[in-house]
Amino acid sequence: MAGNAILFACSVALSLLAAEGIVRLFDLRFSSHHPISGFCQYDEVLGWRLVPGRTGLFKGREFSVRVEQSEQGLRDRSYPYERDPDRWRILVLGDSVVWCWGVEMSECFTEILEQKLPETDVIAAGVPGYGTAQEVLLYESDLARFRPDLVLLVFVINDLNDNLQRRNRPVFELLDGELAVVNIPVPRRKSVVKEWLLAHSRLFRQLNYAAQVLRQTIKMAREGTTPDQGGGYVPLSPQDEARAHAVTTALIERLARDVADAGGRLAIVHAGATRDLGRWLDSIARARDIPYLDLYPELERGEEEGLTMRLAHDPHFSPDAHVIAARAILGFLDDERLLRASGAP
Repeated sequence: MAGNAILFACSVALSLLAAEGIVRLFDLRFSSHHPISGFCQYDEVLGWRLVPGRTGLFKGREFSVRVEQSEQGLRDRSYPYERDPDRWRILVLGDSVVWCWGVEMSECFTEILEQKLPETDVIAAGVPGYGTAQEVLLYESDLARFRPDLVLLVFVINDLNDNLQRRNRPVFELLDGELAVVNIPVPRRKSVVKEWLLAHSRLFRQLNYAAQVLRQTIKMAREGTTPDQGGGYVPLSPQDEARAHAVTTALIERLARDVADAGGRLAIVHAGATRDLGRWLDSIARARDIPYLDLYPELERGEEEGLTMRLAHDPHFSPDAHVIAARAILGFLDDERLLRASGAP
């Protein structure tokens, strides 16, 4: 009986090894339907961060794009920490908009900006699902090493909600007027075993992708929804909104001090979510002398001109929207004198 069990276990192990070998032999590309599951790993302070060096395909209902993450943990090329004194440096913080969800990296507004500014590094430091708290902590722990001259903090409507959510992410509270993290180490999203398998087994990655697609298909069939319906932004209650505003304001002030202490400057970009969020951000920025750009009017104008501003069945920026965002940010940097020679500050 025991011998049969051992024989069965050995047969299963050999079959899995053979399947792993076939996947590697045919060099099947790693695919993921979920950016956090597929391209991120656990971090006890941040909740999750991009996996350095991971490459693969990120697939949505209507897109399939290649993701190549640098050894520095960016969906971007590697940049030297040692600064070139003849180059300006802009660091862009944000969530999936800055990670360039659903578009090739060459179509991302940060890449377009860097092409338009040949004497400037534009570093895309977006991480899917991040809120302001994680962006501030990521800057303090890792990204300050780039010593940027300018930091662009890109806001989306989810940020206020994310800054209150304790599940699998760091959360700040205001205690006696001071920011304090209340849930570190952050609970894991994935088990240690699953994360190890995603990192080392191509077969498991393919099976995990198939399971993701199957789960979403079953969920949509049950709920009668499409991928762009349901699971969207849930408006905050007046009490929670006031708390989110207070915490987020304190986080912006903290980041502005961090950047200024390192010799740089902070600016805020509203990614065109809602007019209300844009007005609130404008008031926060004005009161603290922080340069501010609202993309909402430019994106709205693009829609009026018949351009597609969002991906099909997906609220993220389309390639056209990235072009418009890059053009608007370029004009903003020039107007606010946030560039250097040949556009000295």
